[in-house]
Amino acid sequence: MPKLTKEILDDTTYCQLGLRLGPDSLDVMIYNPMQDNSIICESFAITSGNDRLKSLEEIVYDNPLLLSEYHKTNIVVETPTFCVVPSEVGDNDIAAELLYAAHPDCKDSTDLIRNHVASLGVDFLTALSNKECNFLRRTFDNAPIRLNLALLAYYYSAQLPKGNTAKIFVNLREHSADVLALSCDRLLLANRFEFREIADIAYYIIAASERVKSLSDDPQAAAPEILVRGQRGERDELLSALRTFCPTVMPMIFPSAMYRAGRDALNAPFDLIILPLCE
Repeated sequence: MPKLTKEILDDTTYCQLGLRLGPDSLDVMIYNPMQDNSIICESFAITSGNDRLKSLEEIVYDNPLLLSEYHKTNIVVETPTFCVVPSEVGDNDIAAELLYAAHPDCKDSTDLIRNHVASLGVDFLTALSNKECNFLRRTFDNAPIRLNLALLAYYYSAQLPKGNTAKIFVNLREHSADVLALSCDRLLLANRFEFREIADIAYYIIAASERVKSLSDDPQAAAPEILVRGQRGERDELLSALRTFCPTVMPMIFPSAMYRAGRDALNAPFDLIILPLCE
């Protein structure tokens, strides 16, 4: 029985639809920015391997509310297949060569996805299966597809003051995390890190902090502040591990503009929640 039927909402033309395609799930967010407590969030498991496309199609067709008319639709992709290049690399063929050099296994049967982050002067590159890309674009009327790291970089860069202050932002999930280090106009690090134990990601972040500190022109520069976003259990465990070595660690503040969306926003993937703030 479908979870998201068209009877749930009388009118979706004022709503925004956000889809987040991850390695093993499709997360959905439907949000009306003109109405408080309007957010609807659902997560659907996706079969991996050769049945992945079929699984994705079944989720969409079994939830007809997704096929309604929306004011705006955006698609976010989380994948380990990506690289970052200076925006001056304008030729897509050259950009594709750089991506495929880093990830040779994805060269065949994929489409290049390129996301420009003007505030940092970089482009994020990723590759998505031809068949998945065609299905998403055909079904959702050429909705823009954005790598989640590009979305986070855009959002985080707007949170930084002018100057040379660097901060490390951690978007924590159960067994993976996005780690980005930025100054106001420079991207210093962007990576997706998979881990089994919190100690593993803590070690990686500490090493990243030391590396970011070494990039400063000031030999007396303090260690960068580290801001962590994630579900409370894993987040608090990571904060505790980091504070042993890094004094300037704290939870990331949830965007106040999205509090009025409803309580479900607090538990949805962060890169999906910030979509309305990254237009």
